[in-house]
Amino acid sequence: AGDADQAYLDRLMTTLRPFAHRPFPYRTFRAGPLGGPNALALPGGVILVSDELLKDLGSEAELVAVLAHEIGHIELGHCFDAVRFQLLGRRSGSESLGTLADLARGLLVRHSFSKAEEHEADSYSFSLLASSRYDPAALGAAFTSLQRSQDRTGSGGPAEPADPLRDYIASHPPLPLRREEFRQEAAAWWRRHPLERRYVGVANLRRRRALESLALPGEWRQGGEG
Repeated sequence: AGDADQAYLDRLMTTLRPFAHRPFPYRTFRAGPLGGPNALALPGGVILVSDELLKDLGSEAELVAVLAHEIGHIELGHCFDAVRFQLLGRRSGSESLGTLADLARGLLVRHSFSKAEEHEADSYSFSLLASSRYDPAALGAAFTSLQRSQDRTGSGGPAEPADPLRDYIASHPPLPLRREEFRQEAAAWWRRHPLERRYVGVANLRRRRALESLALPGEWRQGGEG
């Protein structure tokens, strides 16, 4: 209660929930510092975001793109392995809390999604952005921000000790490839929709004020602006 970042995430989720179809009370929680700009999707509609993610992204539209990616993992059934582990444990009679906790922890900190699933979640995010009031180019822009953070910190370098949470992003397809693919997707979308007007929200992210409560004139992108 009273945390400005959490209140901001709550407000954004009120905008994103209508796009989801699974019967979950989707929630996003600020998880504190996790050693890098990360987000995690958990079974049941729970999304965790790190403080570093809120700091390193460039706009509200980029944050929405990342949240939509995590919603995609849940909507597409990618993160139900934890439930399957529990059911397997019950069938085998080995469902001690310690065993299930180890399985759940392993699921969360290892690189649990395949590159194919990551691409499916990227595509889901792009489609959600295209159906929203936000700029579809925000997905590619988010990859640019994440790449900039990775370059600045040197995360994932061979000299650094293993850190599953910090290295989570390294399990995804290469950021430059993702950035270029969805930069081109966005450019094609804008060519097909030259009269559209979409929101970016650089100042919204900085102020922790969602579009629904603060629509700034200078944050709109018009078709044909580049």
